Amino acid sequence: MARLANRLLANQTAVDASGDTGDIRNSQIDGAVGGHFVVTTSNKSGTPSLTFTIQGKEEQTGAYYTLLAGSAVTNAETNVYTVFPGGPASPNVSANNFLPAVYRVIWVYSGTGSMDVQVGVNLLG
Repeated sequence: MARLANRLLANQTAVDASGDTGDIRNSQIDGAVGGHFVVTTSNKSGTPSLTFTIQGKEEQTGAYYTLLAGSAVTNAETNVYTVFPGGPASPNVSANNFLPAVYRVIWVYSGTGSMDVQVGVNLLG
């Protein structure tokens, strides 16, 4: 039977040009093989745009590589990005892949104004 674990990875207010990138790291997943990454944006002002990417870390070199890159988020909304083995592969939404022992969620900001960001994950292990 699969084991589920829920974690809040980040809760950041007023993401804007002064803090144009975010880097959320989780050093250990405790045997999780996949997850639903839930990104909620709210309190939009101006014309902000955030692009989220889920990356895995290759432990020998320390290099990060992209597991899934989302489309730009420009409105206050909730998006779910899925990464797990055997799952559907859909550009910007889901990846048929596993989560390595070390992963991170990053975002890049562009535009004007600001937006609040909350990132959580439901892990499958």
